[in-house]
Amino acid sequence: MFKIVLNILSDELFDACDNYSNTAIEDKSKLITNSLWDAEVVNRSTEVFISQLNSENILYEKITDEIKKHIPFRYKTCKISFFFWTKNSYIPWHYDLNRSGAVTIYLNDDWHMNDGGLYLYKNGDIINAVVPEKNLAVISDYKVFHGTSCVVENKIRRTIQIFLV
Repeated sequence: MFKIVLNILSDELFDACDNYSNTAIEDKSKLITNSLWDAEVVNRSTEVFISQLNSENILYEKITDEIKKHIPFRYKTCKISFFFWTKNSYIPWHYDLNRSGAVTIYLNDDWHMNDGGLYLYKNGDIINAVVPEKNLAVISDYKVFHGTSCVVENKIRRTIQIFLV
């Protein structure tokens, strides 16, 4: 199952998430990195900085409330994090076998396909790409073979990553 949703978050919630994200990236010492991921998922990627959203945070509740109506499969709970993708960071091809699915919400106001960081997924023998766009969500279940292309510019690609279990 693969689905794209435009403007998944209300303007008010998107702005709150955007502000949270901009504040979180200011102090990288408070963030974790992809060094904690399995080696095959990191592969040769550069650092991805991560701010995990505590379930007690009001944004957690608001995000889960707004996305659940768009998710057509069952899940029990979710983990929400803000990811900051640096130059030469990416995710190699993989399945999300240890979860029900995932949601990626893009936060950058302007992102061009030449900046990299495209969401890639296979549909049969065809490889498709989604260009990051402000407030666009990609929803996929564990059966979708996917990855991302390298971020090639000196820009930080900001996303909300929601893992559904």
